[in-house]
Amino acid sequence: MIPPPGFAYRNPRRDGHWVLALIAVLSSVALHVLFLSWMGDMRLDASELVERVRAEKEERNQRFPPLRVERVPQDPFRPTSVERPDTSTLMQPAALEMMRFLMQLPELVSPLQPTTDAHLADTVPASSRRAEIPPSEPMISRQEIATVLEKRIDDNLAAMKRREVSLIERVTQAPDFAPAVDAASRRFEGGSGFRPADMPFGFAGFQTMRLPPPKSDPPQPSRPENLEGGEGTEPAAVLSERFSDPPEQAQHFVAVDDRLSIALQSYRDPGEDGRIYFRIAIQPRPEAPMPALPKDLLLVQDSSASLAEERLYFCRQALGEVLDQIGPSDRFNILAFSDQSALCFPDWVPATESTLSTARTFIGNMRSLGGTDLFASLQRVLKLPRDPARPLVAVIVTDGKPTVGTTASTEIIGAFTKLNDGAISVFGFGTHARINTYLLDMLTYCNRGETRLNRSGRWTIQKEIGDLLSSVRQPVMHDIRFAFDSASGSEVYPKQTTNLYADRPLELYGSCARDVRELVLQFRGRAGGSDYDAVIRLDIGRDSQGGDADLRARWAWQRMYHVIGLYARDPKPIYRAVMERLNADYGIPIPYGNEMGK
Repeated sequence: MIPPPGFAYRNPRRDGHWVLALIAVLSSVALHVLFLSWMGDMRLDASELVERVRAEKEERNQRFPPLRVERVPQDPFRPTSVERPDTSTLMQPAALEMMRFLMQLPELVSPLQPTTDAHLADTVPASSRRAEIPPSEPMISRQEIATVLEKRIDDNLAAMKRREVSLIERVTQAPDFAPAVDAASRRFEGGSGFRPADMPFGFAGFQTMRLPPPKSDPPQPSRPENLEGGEGTEPAAVLSERFSDPPEQAQHFVAVDDRLSIALQSYRDPGEDGRIYFRIAIQPRPEAPMPALPKDLLLVQDSSASLAEERLYFCRQALGEVLDQIGPSDRFNILAFSDQSALCFPDWVPATESTLSTARTFIGNMRSLGGTDLFASLQRVLKLPRDPARPLVAVIVTDGKPTVGTTASTEIIGAFTKLNDGAISVFGFGTHARINTYLLDMLTYCNRGETRLNRSGRWTIQKEIGDLLSSVRQPVMHDIRFAFDSASGSEVYPKQTTNLYADRPLELYGSCARDVRELVLQFRGRAGGSDYDAVIRLDIGRDSQGGDADLRARWAWQRMYHVIGLYARDPKPIYRAVMERLNADYGIPIPYGNEMGK
């Protein structure tokens, strides 16, 4: 509908808007007036509150005066005069009577008289001078009952072996206390947590060299022409007795010179001494391989609560895969330990369908519970029967933190190494990088093995344990020993090497004088119940490949490891001095920090 002209539509709801706006303005003005009238008596400063706090503080100081600190000229606990207590108010009448009797007692008892005047100064004073000595007050005893609320000292500390501390000369004006840490060792603690094994000790891209074939008619040692006796000579029987073993005690070795591949790398120090540092790698020749030996494999798994179920799960998966790698002629067993240890089998068993099924069930039942008694489990490892014809390899998977039984790292390392004597080759795997690397490194280094750590998270534990077991799967010679000729004066490490395996080289690091031209190495080992050896001659100038200063550092690390192993078994100060000298001469830190004292 269209409105007529002059007509406009008007909304009746808009007529009340200006009325509401007027009411809102008046209400706001009223509220502001009331608020301002209420705020008129308020004070914005805090002077009244400050005055009240000051008054309370003065009242408190009057009741409890503040501590007064002043410098006293002498020891307050050593008074110069004896104050006599007021006994009339402190003691009961009976106690007063007793005190009077004790004070009169010296007068009633006649003193002993000295025999001569020369002894007067050393005995009781004369009666004429006795009155000059003031009588001493009687001792007033007081009984107190002390209650031990909390035990803070372990009873086992009393039975621990004490260490002798060397006599230290007193220094004038030195403080009467010492810090709780070895401040001298802290100077060399910059490498704490760094492991020499983290350096790449492998021979990646290092080409092996072949020895010249052995001569068909080796030269015979010269002997004296006259062996029948005579002046200035000895009979042949006497020479034989002096320079050879009896036939029933002679040890016969089979030569394996042509079965080994040798690689030599050397570096001459440009310093004043010009010493030569070298590295030797020994490995079976690919074209003449040595047969793999049947071995005894022991899998030692830490199942304590400190390992945590998240990591133990991947360890169980890895052990299950290792069972598939056991050879048909090998024997195996599994040891799980926490605060107690348990063997899967009472003795070594072959890898059959039945034993493997039992082993997988045993592994699946492992749970993360209890403490960690590592030393007790190692003692049980030593009780397993040993076949001299079989190399025994033990692989320990742990977090390296003993909490039950023997927990001192040096005691565990020293005791097990002494009892083992190189019979068992021990390899270790740390489940994370924060483990006690000192304990695990030295336990394996001193017992023909090595340690590997998991650094990239628990998801790689399964693969890393498998890689470690694969590297020791094919031993070809065990109980390895070596010796260098004394003419070269070589200093070679490690003194006790790992077994010889088909797929990993055996490495030696040595140092000799600058004028040495030839190295003669005798290498011995056992395989299949027989003894083998090889005599290796190496010309440093002709047979060696060029090296760099890294060889010098690696030799120093090996010597450092060797000395730390000696220190772990017998913590003598001389070993610490050798470590400090290596630190100063070669610039390598002493690893493990203060863990070596634990």
